[in-house]
Amino acid sequence: MEDKMHEYFNIQAAVTSGTDLDSQLLKIDQILSAINADTTNEEQIGLFESLRADVLFHLKRYDGALDQLRSLYDKNPILRSGYARRIADVYLKINRQKDAISLLETRLREETDVTFKLNILNWFATNILDPSASITDFQVHIGQTSDELGIKIPENMDAREAVRFLKSELKLAEQRFIELTRSGENKPVEEQIRDIEIYIAQEKVVRFRKFAEQHLLHLEKSE
Repeated sequence: MEDKMHEYFNIQAAVTSGTDLDSQLLKIDQILSAINADTTNEEQIGLFESLRADVLFHLKRYDGALDQLRSLYDKNPILRSGYARRIADVYLKINRQKDAISLLETRLREETDVTFKLNILNWFATNILDPSASITDFQVHIGQTSDELGIKIPENMDAREAVRFLKSELKLAEQRFIELTRSGENKPVEEQIRDIEIYIAQEKVVRFRKFAEQHLLHLEKSE
């Protein structure tokens, strides 16, 4: 496992720098051939297949990239929205914007994780010239995502600004939660509990408030 992951990171670095992509693709195929025989390595297979799709994309072998990404999309329900965005990236390269929009509109309706929804909205805001006009119920989805996150969008923001604002506020909330957990590493449990209670009272972003509530419950049980 460790040897394969060492290879994975080496190939990933080479792909990022654009170094000898054809030979990187050959390496990936050889590794996949070796580990495909072991059905217990599904997670590892997924990582290399995802990397293979990246290489094919950079080599402009878009049909191959689509085939690989569709396979990953079908096999990984939890990660489906991420693969859908990558498939949509390929569609844009081959002038199939309508297919990209259709695929991601479907994911937007089906996705239950609010951060994955926001990533899809951000893809639309980044890649589609007028998302409010092109995407069905785009403003409605933004409003629903805002409500689910517990982040109030300031008035007079257009769709793109609203999506960027939600992304920015979610990132700041993540940083606050990380700071909370790090600051409690060397504190007594009673002090950690007090800090988390203060955090919960102040944090408006629902996702991280729930994380803190779960952490608080764990600490209270451990007392």
